[in-house]
Amino acid sequence: LDATQLDYEIINILRSQLRRAFQFFEAMLSKIEPELNALLRLLVWKIWRFLYVGEKILQFASMINFLVFLQKGRYQSLLERLLGIHHVFEQRQSLRQVSFEFMTRELLWHGFAEFLFFLLPLINVHKLKNLIMRQFTRPALPSSPNVKVAFHQCSICSEPPTAPHQGACEHVFCYYCIKVSCYGYRITGC
Repeated sequence: LDATQLDYEIINILRSQLRRAFQFFEAMLSKIEPELNALLRLLVWKIWRFLYVGEKILQFASMINFLVFLQKGRYQSLLERLLGIHHVFEQRQSLRQVSFEFMTRELLWHGFAEFLFFLLPLINVHKLKNLIMRQFTRPALPSSPNVKVAFHQCSICSEPPTAPHQGACEHVFCYYCIKVSCYGYRITGC
């Protein structure tokens, strides 16, 4: 809708300029007015089409220039290529030894940090901490084989066991209490 209105305004401007140019031949201009309107519409369409094709050619040439620039390293823009100008250093560059040790080290550290940021959410820190604590603070088991086990209460929550399970230490636990302790939450008990 806006493009049609814009075309209509452009045609009106061109028509008014044409009337001014032929203001002394008003009678002849009125006889061929439908043909002039068709000619003006054709002119607007041809110009629009020419600009559209020109824009596509310019985009294609810019892309080709960019690819050549990446390969050769000269003429960064299409205008620089057309004018034949390129960047030069004020003083001639001397040969120098480039060391990539620092960059290699930085890349390795960044890769290691990204790997840790990926891995840390997958680690259950509480379970790992409890496992380490159990290794260093292992309680001494009584030497007598007659350990009295209370089957009527959970060793963790001291309630009657719900879905009772017996551990390696022969104590009885609720299923929920065992699962919670397996996930690494600190629960006092055996």
